[in-house]
Amino acid sequence: MGIDFSHGEAHWAYSGFMRFRSLLASSLGYETPLMEMYDNGSHDVMENEPIYPLINHSDCDGELTVEEMKQILPQLKEIVHSWRTKPDGHAAIYEIERANNLIVGMEEAVDANEVFEFC
Repeated sequence: MGIDFSHGEAHWAYSGFMRFRSLLASSLGYETPLMEMYDNGSHDVMENEPIYPLINHSDCDGELTVEEMKQILPQLKEIVHSWRTKPDGHAAIYEIERANNLIVGMEEAVDANEVFEFC
C-alpha cells in the first residue's frame, strides 16, 4: 500500500510521503516537524512558498493542476539538487531517486496538459 501517481514511477508508503514532505519543509528552513505544524495549524506559515501545494497535499489522494505543478517544479528541483550537493547527505539516496521520479512524472503531466493525480 502507498501512494502512486497518474504519471511517472514515483511511489511512497503513505507515511513515507509525509516524511518526504517534511524533509522538503525542513530543507526550506521550517524546523518544526510538519505533522506538528498540521496539528497546531501553523503549516500555513509556508503558504507563500511555491512548493506549498505539494507540502500541504494529502498523503493519499487528490491532484495537482498544471498551474500548481508549474509553480512547484522549479523550487522542487532546486531543493532536490541541494540534497545531491550537500556533503552531509541531507536526504537519503532513495529519497533523491523518488523525488526525481516525482519531478519526471510532474513534467510528463505538464507536457500533456493533464492533472497529476495522487492514487
